[in-house]
Amino acid sequence: MPYLLTAIAFLITVISSLVVLLLALRFLLQWNRRPYDDSLGINQFVFLTSQPLVRPFNRFIPKWRSMELSPPILMWAVEALSLFLIALLSGKALGLGTVLLLALANVIELIIYIYMIALFIQAIMSFVAPYHPAYRFISAFTLPVLAPLQKRVPSLNGFDFSLLIAIVLLQLALILIVAPLRGGF
Repeated sequence: MPYLLTAIAFLITVISSLVVLLLALRFLLQWNRRPYDDSLGINQFVFLTSQPLVRPFNRFIPKWRSMELSPPILMWAVEALSLFLIALLSGKALGLGTVLLLALANVIELIIYIYMIALFIQAIMSFVAPYHPAYRFISAFTLPVLAPLQKRVPSLNGFDFSLLIAIVLLQLALILIVAPLRGGF
């Protein structure tokens, strides 16, 4: 691919990745529905920066159980458009079904990686700064992933194995869900 096309593909990837990440964070923060301390301003930043993207679609995409469905649909659409444009620039022919399936795999992978990174940060912060507002935020953010495991896995001498098990299960989800969705791509 010539240099100009490579640069354009790079810019498409960067811009679409930032938009998809922002929409994923908005969706996950909304999905958590936890009244955690937002003294860091993360909720407000994510909501305000993603609102111009989401607002037009909220008019015709309904809510489900008080959750906006437009962020995950937009994540998928932006990722699919990005894949399509990059394939077009590189001269590859991808069918609509392939693009949509690859976009779905990328969105699921992003959400899994967001949780894996949050779990790693939570594990490190539990030793370094367990009383910091960021630790409270991360703990509340990862609670939907950890709560079911914490009910079933007892702590041993104060050590919580649910974090380790959650990371292993998320890695298995990458192997068993995302990889088959990608097929040979």
